Amino acid sequence: MKALRDLTCRAACLLLILGMPATFADDGPGAILNGLYDPGLGPAAAVQGVELSVGHLTIKLDNGSAAPILAGDKPLGLFFQGSGSYTYRSEEPMDQTAFAYMANKVSKFEPAKKGDALQVEDTFESLAIIGSIDLPELGTGGGDLGESFGEHRKYFDGVWWLPEHALVQQLADMPQSQVAYAEIRGATEEVTYLYDGSRDKVERFCNHEKARYQGGRGLLFEQTLSEQPVGRNRLDFVDPAFLLTHVDLDFTASKKEDAQMTVVETIIPRGMARSVFRFDFTRALADAEGDTRQYNIRSITDGQGNELAFDHRRGELLVLAASPVPANAELKLTFEVDGNFLIRPGGDSFWLLRGDGLLPSPQVLAGEYWTLDTRASVEKPWVPIAMGDTIERTEGETHNTVVSKMSRPSQLPILLGGRYYIHEESFDDMTIRVASYGQRNKRAFQSLSQLAHKVIGFYEQFLGDFPYDEFNIIEIHDTGAWGQAPPATMFITSEAFNPLTNQEAARGVNERFAHEIAHQYWGHVVKMGSWDEQWITESFAEYTAAMAIRQLKGDQGYSKMVGEWKRQAGLVKDAGAIPVAMRLADASVDGNLARFNLLYNKGPYVLYALHQEIGDDKFAAFMRNYQKGMEWQFGNTPSMVGLLKALTGKDYQPFFDKYVYGTALPDAPDPSGGKKKKKKKKKRG
Repeated sequence: MKALRDLTCRAACLLLILGMPATFADDGPGAILNGLYDPGLGPAAAVQGVELSVGHLTIKLDNGSAAPILAGDKPLGLFFQGSGSYTYRSEEPMDQTAFAYMANKVSKFEPAKKGDALQVEDTFESLAIIGSIDLPELGTGGGDLGESFGEHRKYFDGVWWLPEHALVQQLADMPQSQVAYAEIRGATEEVTYLYDGSRDKVERFCNHEKARYQGGRGLLFEQTLSEQPVGRNRLDFVDPAFLLTHVDLDFTASKKEDAQMTVVETIIPRGMARSVFRFDFTRALADAEGDTRQYNIRSITDGQGNELAFDHRRGELLVLAASPVPANAELKLTFEVDGNFLIRPGGDSFWLLRGDGLLPSPQVLAGEYWTLDTRASVEKPWVPIAMGDTIERTEGETHNTVVSKMSRPSQLPILLGGRYYIHEESFDDMTIRVASYGQRNKRAFQSLSQLAHKVIGFYEQFLGDFPYDEFNIIEIHDTGAWGQAPPATMFITSEAFNPLTNQEAARGVNERFAHEIAHQYWGHVVKMGSWDEQWITESFAEYTAAMAIRQLKGDQGYSKMVGEWKRQAGLVKDAGAIPVAMRLADASVDGNLARFNLLYNKGPYVLYALHQEIGDDKFAAFMRNYQKGMEWQFGNTPSMVGLLKALTGKDYQPFFDKYVYGTALPDAPDPSGGKKKKKKKKKRG
């Protein structure tokens, strides 16, 4: 078996990286990876006044000793001990605002404006820089740096990052591009820096925070202070290294936490022949008690039966093909996986797998474009719930089984198992399925099916036909942990199933219902290819939901939503532009609030202002034509400007520059007529 041996399992991360050892071949990319995990040092030399630069990072080795870092016998970097300094510059306007905000919230840095750049400077005593860089010529006489190098690595081996995979991919498949990374023990803070000019075309400057959850004891996680695009505009579409185009999933779960699955994935390299494929796939995780749960990859084989080498750690999976796969050719990979990774939130009688907790997934959103065939079995009395059209649902002697098919190109997979009761109702050519937890709820079955049908009917008037023939509505206790609604599926919390729900809670249920159903258009018909475009899914879904609330409940609820958007958006006017919202999630509570307010408050308020300016008919045409023009494609903000000009005859680039790419907030008319009320009040006074 060609799998990979964890030669130096990073000690600080043992809670999350336990697993079976594996081995690589003695040459090629695998050998380099082994060497990066267990690097050596060449002879040290005294250095003085040496300068290195990568991207927007400039490093000065003022006085000390340096030695080449060796992966096997190949020099791939430099370790320095002594006195040095560095400067990092942010030159992109959208990054600069977020950089200043993040630095203030989660770091000790105080970025300063220097010309058109925002920069930080710091001194350091040790530094490692590795990758495709020009290394200085070194002599001898630098002393023994082995102990210093060991201390340096001890700290950075405890940081949750894995730049080695990016470097190996670049060296194997894209040698004409550049990948480099640095680890700096600075006087102000320890930082990590990555320059990826190959796949992601981005550079990141990060500090570190301690894990905020019990299962991550001892770990440090990166917080992105600055992120700048490399050789591109931030909102340019970056073609993924490969597309995941189809998945066959055969899944069997026990009554407790154990499961096994066979996943057959069809992937297609893009742009060039490729031999290294990188996925996100949860290696291990912790339950609420902090106990480690494990995903065990037993084997990975290709379509010819070759057993492939792989490296699985820190939530990332790197697979080496038996030989380079030509661009646009299909490669089938079969993953055999088992483990105790089924976690019941709060001890409830259900589990939910999603994203890279269910499938090895491309590390970039634009790589997800799969159709899916699922066969899932769970021990009775639990039932499985899968995405897509139900082919059959059977009850065996020991297991309940569902076979389903997702025929639309999709992202964000889920699979659920639990003590659910399922009700199906047909509306014309569509089936709406409601799954209540723990007990049958006939009243909720009927009311929720009808509400979903009403919302879908309204959306179809201006967004087009609903994209799926079946739609799942699933009860869970907390929607906050599950992210965007999956394809043909939504989650809703238990108050929606409670016949005694008060009026205010019911209004909230209506809003969430409308928002999650809107994701079937904004998120699945029109997809996001990167996190910089997340407003296309969240802000557009939120504003579309408000339009549904106005249609179903009248102007009062709509006006209240608009007023709340404006108020909350004003709280984060200095945090950053809408495209960098996801970055701000790193800033703990404040950052999550900033991200939320940019995507769920400022974004929909900007759309409200646009709606007020161009009017109902043209705004509806804008939404409808964008859905039609980008159907089953990855949406992008720049394309909206051209569509708006075609519909209105006006150039809306300044509008987008100011309110979407900038931090300004529109001054739109109050939908409740608040300005008129203020005039009346003034007259009476």
